[in-house]
Amino acid sequence: MKKITLVFVCIVLVPALARAQSVHIDGQQTLTIAVGAIKDGHIFNVSYGKFLSNRVAWQVTGSYQTATFTEDTDGDVLVPSIDITSDRYLLSGTAHYTLFELNQRVFAGLYGGITTGYEILNDNQEEVDGYRLSDTSQFLYGLKAGVEIETYFTASLAILVKAGLRYHQNAIGADALNLPLAAGLKIIL
Repeated sequence: MKKITLVFVCIVLVPALARAQSVHIDGQQTLTIAVGAIKDGHIFNVSYGKFLSNRVAWQVTGSYQTATFTEDTDGDVLVPSIDITSDRYLLSGTAHYTLFELNQRVFAGLYGGITTGYEILNDNQEEVDGYRLSDTSQFLYGLKAGVEIETYFTASLAILVKAGLRYHQNAIGADALNLPLAAGLKIIL
């Protein structure tokens, strides 16, 4: 077993450490897959990005966000509150700036950009538990910003942690302002 571990380290990790300087260079392309949490729900992201320099990158992200919340029905005694599910399908474009890097392995930075998408409540059902929803779907647009930390454990694979703010104008379901926390993998293509 020790021999297998040594062979694995020699074949996989040592070459990766030798190539570490190829991370975050001009023209490098990335694919990121991340899952996370928001208030009363979760989020799933898939992103494609490209580095414009060793500190600046742009990224396009497709997201699916779902949340379940309780809606007050204006004091109706028969139906005091109902559970509503909000599904959001989002597309965003962001700019990323690396503030800090340690040995081409750990990177910390900021990101910000625009987001647009579509929100659907309760699969477009107009009536839930006898309560009529005024709107069941809506176009969204807004802004997002946050911080991210990524740690490369090979020259082309990193673990990523993100925290941010996302504001959606026209939100009809879950909060217009939410605080997504996400973790995932970033792959240098």
